[in-house]
Amino acid sequence: MDLPQISHFLVLARLLNFTRAAEECRITQPAFSRSVRRLELELGGDLVLRERSLTQLTKFGQAMLPFLEQIMFAADAAKAEARQFHSQEGAPLHLGLSPWLGLPLVGPILAEVVRTVKNVEFSVTVDKEPALRERMLQGELDVIFAVGSDTAHGRFNQWRLFSPTTSLFLPPGHAMLGVDEISARDLADATLLGAFDADALPEVLLAQVARTLGRRPATPHRAGNWETSLQLVRSGFGLSLGLSCWTTPDELVARPLRDLELTQGVVIETIGGRPRSAAATSFIKLARARSWL
Repeated sequence: MDLPQISHFLVLARLLNFTRAAEECRITQPAFSRSVRRLELELGGDLVLRERSLTQLTKFGQAMLPFLEQIMFAADAAKAEARQFHSQEGAPLHLGLSPWLGLPLVGPILAEVVRTVKNVEFSVTVDKEPALRERMLQGELDVIFAVGSDTAHGRFNQWRLFSPTTSLFLPPGHAMLGVDEISARDLADATLLGAFDADALPEVLLAQVARTLGRRPATPHRAGNWETSLQLVRSGFGLSLGLSCWTTPDELVARPLRDLELTQGVVIETIGGRPRSAAATSFIKLARARSWL
């Protein structure tokens, strides 16, 4: 049983005339008759009483009619839904975001996507990079905005956006505010803020400081994202190593770090070969075209 057979029968049930039904379906009458007959054979009984001057549905045909109408209705609804899905100008954008990059970085891009693409619905998931990549593999995310990884899954497409510079974030009145550019050796006696994961940005920078000093600086407190880290700085719990592109509260000061670098840049990632919505495509194009530095 296939949809053309059902469609042909439904036209015949409405017109009760093989010639006119074949004309409406734009096929020859012999081909139309064979189509209806194949449907009868698959269902196991005559659907139509064939007479020279009168065509009527059999009792079996009358019993089958509502079921076949329901099948065709469901098929038409599925086709309509498919057309709507493929023609949607916006469609959902599910974005994954590193906790050490932050929404202020991607906010202007999202605003432009919403402005230029119709019917946009987006969600932002903030998580560690490995977790974001796993969620994207599972189909939960469309695009990731994160710090690049040399060990990223082979199915990922990755575009490098920029190489961030590093800064030290200090509270008002701190002694190092008079230093325009700070080196790792200047941090020997500083209390710095750590992070929960060894691969998080502050920990990567702390490891570089530790290699220079031969020991790890004091890090009694830890944060899980850039916002919390800066709030702890503002509250006097320590200094934060981070990215110069972080949005800084007015009362905090960022000083460049002279000899601390990140080898991995900020990237966007997608799954190679996976279809993307117009919103996801627009986000990627805008992110790649943006002047980040």
